[in-house]
Amino acid sequence: MTVIQKQKRSLFFGAFIIFILSALFHFLYDTTGIFFTTFFSAINESVFQHIKITYFASLLYAFYLYYYIFEQDKSLIAGTFFGLSFIYIFIPTVFYGYTSLLGTHNLLIDLLIAFLAGVGFLATNYIFVVHGYFKKQSVIFKYALIALTLFTSYFTYYPPNFEMFLG
Repeated sequence: MTVIQKQKRSLFFGAFIIFILSALFHFLYDTTGIFFTTFFSAINESVFQHIKITYFASLLYAFYLYYYIFEQDKSLIAGTFFGLSFIYIFIPTVFYGYTSLLGTHNLLIDLLIAFLAGVGFLATNYIFVVHGYFKKQSVIFKYALIALTLFTSYFTYYPPNFEMFLG
C-alpha cells in the first residue's frame, strides 16, 4: 500500500472512528462517574456538550494522523485547528437550523450531524495537508489549538447562560 493510499484510507475510516469515539465519549461520564472524564465527555445533553465530544474525538484522531499517517506534516496542525473550528460552527448551525424547521429534533438526524462533522473535520485536514497550507505557521496554530481546547474545557465547568450550553 502506498503512502497516498494509506492516507486516503485513514481519512475514509476516520469518520467512522471519530463517530464511534464520540458515541463512547457521550456515555463515558454517565457510565463511569469518574470526574476526570468530564474534561472530554458529555455531562448533559446540551448542544455544546455534543460539540465537545466530537471535538475531543476528532482531536484524538488528529494525533493519530499526525504521528502515524502524515509523518508529522506541519500543515496538519493548522488543518486540525480549522477542522475543529468547523465542528464548532457546523454542529450548532445545522442542529438549530433543522430543529427550527421541524419544530423538534430527531435522533437519526443528530447522529448524521455528528458523522458529517467528523467528515468535515477530516476533509479540512486533508485539504491543508495536500496543499501544504500554513506549514511555516505551525507554532502559532499549535498554541491556537491549545487555547481552543482550554476554551472547550473551561465552558464545561463554567458555561455561559446561553441556550447552546444548557442541557
